[in-house]
Amino acid sequence: MVSNLVSNREILMVDSGAHSLRALASQARGLEYRVVTVKTPEGAHAVLVDPRHDVGAAVITPDMPASSLTGAVAALRDLSPLPRLPVLAVGRRGDTSVSRQALREAGVDLALADPMDEHTLRFQLNRALAENQGSEKERRYLRVPADWPVRMRVGSREKEARLYSVSAAGAYLATDRPVVRNAIVYLTLPLPGGSVTT
Repeated sequence: MVSNLVSNREILMVDSGAHSLRALASQARGLEYRVVTVKTPEGAHAVLVDPRHDVGAAVITPDMPASSLTGAVAALRDLSPLPRLPVLAVGRRGDTSVSRQALREAGVDLALADPMDEHTLRFQLNRALAENQGSEKERRYLRVPADWPVRMRVGSREKEARLYSVSAAGAYLATDRPVVRNAIVYLTLPLPGGSVTT
């Protein structure tokens, strides 16, 4: 099992378009994210104003039944207590009914194509959840998704892991168990001519 590395906030999935988010919600729960699903924009509004919920990002479908996608995104953000609620739009791979440009103009932060592998999903959800983490300093380097098998060593223990996000300043790893905070981690990366340990 892989722990969410960025935030314990919930992800609100508004499953109201023609493309069902049920499988994506299940996949995110399998990665230990806290997911709240609703069927309508009104249901999303109820969750956002409910103090029992701590929503860190919203996932919608591009064909969400609303008078305008721009208005729907704005309404979600207006009800959120966050300075700016990150909104992701997930549609079918190859669907060209809504352009990325139209999604950007509507205020959508990330446009994703379903289905996606677990490393890409984890990367994008962590990216969205990190947007409002006040304790994190602003990123100076571009972070890109990856899917590399690595060996990691912490102290005398060595185990397999997957590197799923990398930048010039760091990386995210998927492991079977979380590593102790501030532990020194050594990685062995396989390369065509051998391997390198960092």
